[in-house]
Amino acid sequence: IPPKITNWKPVIEDDSCMAVLKVLNNEPDFSLSEVLRFEMEYFGYYLHSPLDLYHIGGNSSIDNAKKTKSAKIEAVVTNFEFAVTKKGKQYGRLKISDGVQECLVMIWTNELSIQEAENLVAGAGISLNVDYDDTRNIFTLQRNDKIMDLIPR
Repeated sequence: IPPKITNWKPVIEDDSCMAVLKVLNNEPDFSLSEVLRFEMEYFGYYLHSPLDLYHIGGNSSIDNAKKTKSAKIEAVVTNFEFAVTKKGKQYGRLKISDGVQECLVMIWTNELSIQEAENLVAGAGISLNVDYDDTRNIFTLQRNDKIMDLIPR
């Protein structure tokens, strides 16, 4: 085999391919928020935890909340949408992620009216008190509870 073939190394000339390699190798050219945006755009999911953008404390995971049935969760909003009950009342369907799991939190009409809009936007770091219904595998925001925002790093 000629040395031209055995010593061949591919050359990547496309800038987007170089960006992918830098992100996957955790090179310091990118901030965590840029890496997260890249991962969601190109992979459709996160390899890194979006919760690392915020200061968190304690064991406030989704898994812990499922075990205790009523707990505080610190998470990042992945999606929020309004829906309407059979009786015509508006409620919210909040999808959140703690970096390991994703879950759905129902926000009923009374609690929905006291929430701040910026805490319901995708990417927002939030802390909320929830109750867990294991028969339906969903969380509901506790009565008269307000969602609090997490402090960014």
